[in-house]
Amino acid sequence: MKQLLATILLLLTAATATAAPLPRLALLGEPPELLDALTAELSDRTNLELLARAEIALVLREHAVAADDVGQLVKLFPHTDMFALLTQAWNKKSGRMLVFNARNSFRLADVAWTGEATAATADLAQAIDSALRKMRNQTPVCFSIAAVRRVAIDIRQHSALDDWNLRFERGLLARPEVQLLERERLGMVSEERTLTNQAFALAASGRLLTLEYETGDSAAVINLKLLCHDPGGRECLRLLGRDILKNPEETITRLVNELVDGLLAMPAIAPVAAQAQEEAKKLYQTYQNTGHPEEALQKIQAAVALAPDNETYRYAEISAYASNLFCPGKPEGLLEARKLLAMIRAFQADFPGTTLPYFSTSVLDGFAGLSTTNAYRINEALARNEDEKVLLLTQLSKDIEAFYAEIRPLVRQDMRRHPQYAFDFTDGLSARDAKNFRHYLHEFYFMRRLYDDLETWVRDYLSDYQLLLQQMERENLRRPYLHLKYWEMFLPYDQFLRHAPVEFRHFLERDQTFLDYLESSTLPFGRVNALELRTVLKLLKNAWRHGDQMTPALMSFFAELEALWPDCFTGDTV
Repeated sequence: MKQLLATILLLLTAATATAAPLPRLALLGEPPELLDALTAELSDRTNLELLARAEIALVLREHAVAADDVGQLVKLFPHTDMFALLTQAWNKKSGRMLVFNARNSFRLADVAWTGEATAATADLAQAIDSALRKMRNQTPVCFSIAAVRRVAIDIRQHSALDDWNLRFERGLLARPEVQLLERERLGMVSEERTLTNQAFALAASGRLLTLEYETGDSAAVINLKLLCHDPGGRECLRLLGRDILKNPEETITRLVNELVDGLLAMPAIAPVAAQAQEEAKKLYQTYQNTGHPEEALQKIQAAVALAPDNETYRYAEISAYASNLFCPGKPEGLLEARKLLAMIRAFQADFPGTTLPYFSTSVLDGFAGLSTTNAYRINEALARNEDEKVLLLTQLSKDIEAFYAEIRPLVRQDMRRHPQYAFDFTDGLSARDAKNFRHYLHEFYFMRRLYDDLETWVRDYLSDYQLLLQQMERENLRRPYLHLKYWEMFLPYDQFLRHAPVEFRHFLERDQTFLDYLESSTLPFGRVNALELRTVLKLLKNAWRHGDQMTPALMSFFAELEALWPDCFTGDTV
């Protein structure tokens, strides 16, 4: 029996191990011959799932994205566990490969290559294998280079110091225990998290490094003071390097070994979340003071990557991302809008008790801009007789309207969460309900119009307007002493005539309910409003006659108005 139980447990363990998903790697960058050679080298690996090069190339061509544009690349691929980003020097005789964890932005490998690109294939594949082993390490030594200071350094030495600093980082990563926080890629990791609707909290680095370079006995001599602190700010190790440029390889090897071995000999510490929060706070403050939209987005994405549960940072990220929607006449703007909607849904799920509007002003402006900019491009193409472009933009217009139809109920629901738009007609129509409903009509339909189909826009507005009139009529019948309270209502003819005169005319010609309702209602201004609308229709029909029929139409309107409202022309006039 025990043997049978052991066998079952063994089979279950094996099945679980077999079912565990393999880590996924995305190879990005250039040169293409090295990417292809590396793909072939890694294709036989049983411990790795490789995103197909053909798939990557196809996506790049379809979206016209450069191979080194990592900010755009990450939006186009399914979630990956690791990125390997290859770059090539301008002379095509050298390059670099960075491998980093897509879940937490820690660099796992940093390898340089020279000469024939494909000759480095084996070395790069070996570095990727090393990175895979590092990902499986449950107790890595994590570093973050918090500061690099140069004290009285001759400016002619800066280039040599930059090179030394890069070699020092590579020396750290050569140790199998070490992972290094890739600050420059935090925005990329956050993009990946947004795309896949997954959140990976970035724990604070286990140790913070400060590198202080200072001049020695002469300008040619540079010494290094290497300070290591724990996340609580306590110094745990201090190392000195003298004349570090004299024998850089020897100096770097010694410093790296003393640093890592010294830390391994100390008691292990758990990452402190407070440090990550402090780092995120600094990034958020930088975001607030950054004027350039793209740079601001990168800063807030980095803050969110460090603190994905912070409501303020997540909300700011949504508002900042809205700047990506400005792609006039291009389908990319609509793609970005859908990604932004996914971010809003994720925020709504993560913070159901928030008092913030899910659809902020910047988000609604970005959504509304899709239609207005596309309409401008259509008119531009029509003026230039660009028939093919007109067809493409017309289809995009239909796609934008489909997106608007999807989000309009969500925006309406979100607006009613807030006091200035809240209304409830269950117990009748109060003055507050009427005021809030009018405010809602103005904001939703005219301030940020989420309609590309203008006929739908006119119809929906007047449908909502009729709902308010019906509530007023019920209140008048229920409480006649308020009769004068709803003596007149304003219809926004100017908005319709400015933005949708043709669609407004079509509505008035085809409408079978709204005008009939106005004429048959008990509201004191109902028949007056109906007369106004029918007169507007006459004027629109005869607009092409250069005013020949306008005077008779207006005279007829005044005569009928006086018959309906005998006192309308008496009393004070302005």
